Amino acid sequence: MADQNRNPINHTVYELLVGELESLNERLKDLSDKLNETNIKLTEVSGMKHAINDLKDWRKELEETISIIDLSEIRKDMRELRIFKTQVITIGSVITFLLTVLTVIMKFL
Repeated sequence: MADQNRNPINHTVYELLVGELESLNERLKDLSDKLNETNIKLTEVSGMKHAINDLKDWRKELEETISIIDLSEIRKDMRELRIFKTQVITIGSVITFLLTVLTVIMKFL
């Protein structure tokens, strides 16, 4: 009779243990999924970190190649070239006008 009383108790304990193990298994699967998602995000962050480092290196190379002083000198040279271009066009127009006037005067003389 003692064995019959223990069997239902043992069976109930067994069912409780199986239920807890299944619950732990589900939680373990959830944690595994979350860990995989975290690893994917860390990989993305690592890729962004590499991209940022590449941009920093590119910027450093660019700064070594062209400094701010060089850029200001280039702007100054560009302004001077624009002024020179305007002067050349103006002088060319004046000379063309004068030659036209001289040609007209020569025809009337």
